[in-house]
Amino acid sequence: MLFWIVIILIVAAVAYSILCENDWLMGIPILLLGTVFGGLALLLCATFIPSNMDLVSKQTISLKALGTSSSQHGRFFLGSGYIDGKRVLNFIQQGDDGSIRVGQANAKDSVIFEDAAKATVTTEHFDYNNGWILPWPIGSTDKYEFHIPEGSVTESYTIDNE
Repeated sequence: MLFWIVIILIVAAVAYSILCENDWLMGIPILLLGTVFGGLALLLCATFIPSNMDLVSKQTISLKALGTSSSQHGRFFLGSGYIDGKRVLNFIQQGDDGSIRVGQANAKDSVIFEDAAKATVTTEHFDYNNGWILPWPIGSTDKYEFHIPEGSVTESYTIDNE
């Protein structure tokens, strides 16, 4: 809403300077000043007026376990590491079409529960909106909720390189 008001005021100022003053060159500094002041007004409003966090999509996907033997020992649902200095969780997911893909989640946006018989991940995508300031989303974030079988998270493990 505020975005469109600023645009209308800029267009009105340029139109006034061209039509009433008969000097189209005056429209250029007015346009630049209007753009600067409008941008500052939008920035101030975006800073002080809180935005809404709207749920855009929610999806639950089955996880697959990786393993090195036929027993439950040695299998895992989540792997972790660093990519571009950010801690991530890697997981194998089952697609609706039967395919198997590698997924990735930021660790700080993830929660893990050991409470399920079948391993799943629920992904929620949120957009930050404020219709009074801008007509498009200001930002977005994803939240991940992992439900894995009890006893899947261990404090000690061994790696067999053979």
